[in-house]
Amino acid sequence: MHTKSEIPDKLIRKFQQIYSLPPNDLHNEVLTSWYKFLTAPLKRMPFAYIVPLSIGIAVMMYLVVGQLLIHLVSLLQNGF
Repeated sequence: MHTKSEIPDKLIRKFQQIYSLPPNDLHNEVLTSWYKFLTAPLKRMPFAYIVPLSIGIAVMMYLVVGQLLIHLVSLLQNGF
């Protein structure tokens, strides 16, 4: 067996830094409280909010700009 750890110490320190992130602070008490209030549901169930919101935005964009949106998406698909 190896006497030295399988995982290098540098990697372990990096993992500890990742897991010890400070809480979000916007340096303004009102903004920080609003930020935490608005993002709390996204941390629990992000897809329940993001998927319907994305679909709603896509439908609204289609209703507003119509065929221009389809041409833009087609152009972007061909470009990438």
